[in-house]
Amino acid sequence: MPIVIKEIHVSTVVEKKVILPEEISERTYERLKQKVVEELSEHGAGIRAERRKKER
Repeated sequence: MPIVIKEIHVSTVVEKKVILPEEISERTYERLKQKVVEELSEHGAGIRAERRKKER
């Protein structure tokens, strides 16, 4: 049985860009804001549940 050795090289470029609210549409800004609020509320609920478990 032949032995196959594969080597894969991957490079990734990460770009950081700051976008001001004035640079995007109002609709996009509101959708993004809503998603952030939802995520924070989910995260906050998880923290509260952990505290209750620790208190018992």
